Amino acid sequence: MLARRGADALASGHARLAATWLRESLGSDDAQPQVHLDLATALMHENDTEGALHHVRRAVALWGDVERAPPQARRVLAMTHARRREWDLALRAADIEHAAEDSTLLAVRAAVQVELGRWDDALAAYERLSAAAPREARWWLGLATAQQALGRWDRAGESLHQAARHARDTAVLAAVQTQLGALGTRARAHEGGGMAHDAPRLAARERP
Repeated sequence: MLARRGADALASGHARLAATWLRESLGSDDAQPQVHLDLATALMHENDTEGALHHVRRAVALWGDVERAPPQARRVLAMTHARRREWDLALRAADIEHAAEDSTLLAVRAAVQVELGRWDDALAAYERLSAAAPREARWWLGLATAQQALGRWDRAGESLHQAARHARDTAVLAAVQTQLGALGTRARAHEGGGMAHDAPRLAARERP
């Protein structure tokens, strides 16, 4: 069965192959909400934001509303709206009540709060994320960003060192090193009587 093959391929990390089979399944029967949702998830992995949004909306419509849909529908909605920079819609999908029980939604909320400059809210979200998953470097990096924006330099340095300790890829490690360099420059400027005014803004984004 094409839908089953697509779901298995998606679970195995083969998003492109999954998308092919899921599209074929929908070609014979478009009224399959779970298949639309699986396809939306696969397209998120393939960075096809518009396609993902189309199919998750179709899935939600078939279920009746997002409350009746599986939790993954809300996650995909939140992430696609965030990628499209539709901040209000992203926050609506990743509302506080659901984000309290879902780390993916909480990560979307955190990243959107950074984009909006709502640093206290971003700080609270990244504190929860880093406490729940202390080996995840992205959460420490996001926490450091919020701490710097709020002038909590010592705490930011501690968070960046935690991020460096747990970084598993070169992109995250490079971002950590950039932030550590900026923090050191600020510390030297402060010691010399200078004052830097622009806090770094580093959005920490969740991949589905």
